[in-house]
Amino acid sequence: MKLTHYISYTILRILAYFARTLDDQEAYDFGAGLGRFVMRVLKSRRGIALENLANALPELSESEREGIADRVFENVGRTIVELARFPLYTPELVDKMVQVPGTEVIEEMSVRRKGCLFVASHFGNWELIGAWPPAHGYTTSFLAGRQSNLYIDRLLNELRRTVGVNIFHTGSSARKVIAALRRGEFIGVVPDQHSAIGHVVVTFFGRKIAAHKGPALFAYRTGASLLPVFLVRVGPAQHEGWLEEPIYADKNQTEEHEIQRITQLYFNLLEKAIRKHPDMWMWTHRRWKPVPGLSSSKS
Repeated sequence: MKLTHYISYTILRILAYFARTLDDQEAYDFGAGLGRFVMRVLKSRRGIALENLANALPELSESEREGIADRVFENVGRTIVELARFPLYTPELVDKMVQVPGTEVIEEMSVRRKGCLFVASHFGNWELIGAWPPAHGYTTSFLAGRQSNLYIDRLLNELRRTVGVNIFHTGSSARKVIAALRRGEFIGVVPDQHSAIGHVVVTFFGRKIAAHKGPALFAYRTGASLLPVFLVRVGPAQHEGWLEEPIYADKNQTEEHEIQRITQLYFNLLEKAIRKHPDMWMWTHRRWKPVPGLSSSKS
């Protein structure tokens, strides 16, 4: 293990401990400050965000896009701080923090007993979205990528488990995910980033992208519902969101057809949410990388 990995882990562990000593307003302010600090350190990421914003939302002025980019970093900082505070969050507190109408839809998914793919994105506080179903008593696992720093990977998963979220690592858990869905459990997925392999090509903000096909594939093979959910930060420890209509695979169609249809439908909903709340999405990722097999990512 690299020494720098251990040093990074130690710093993060100290920050996490400090975050848990703060009240809600202090944590909110500290998170924003942390985000602004990261923005200054990772200037290239701010550049990526501005490039993405210019391509996706050219109708906005340069100053508007710069303001959005700044608020994106503040949101990410606040999300990190809230994740660090997970050991403080009881189910009752999570339910108070997260206001999402339409919980009867969640109850229907549970009664149906065919599992539910709780589909989020890097929008608002995506970590808190994963904590919401367990707060209502639903067995939930999070499909998460493995961090290159294994110390930090372990820390993040420890924090997630404190709010009742089990962890399946991507790339090695397909059978576990399918088994969990067939038991009627909830699986949280965040599939909005670039997929280099095993992807499906869809359109997002008018450009072709390589999207993860896993959620749609799981829905087709298990009969599980795919439930898009979005959460918007509205204040210290306050989040409001909404559930879209559950998406079901049509077994009368081919698997390939349904993967394409379902994935495109999800990205249409994500684009709509981002246009409404552009500062809630993490624009710092190179979402529009060249699509393998296509000469251009433009439609």
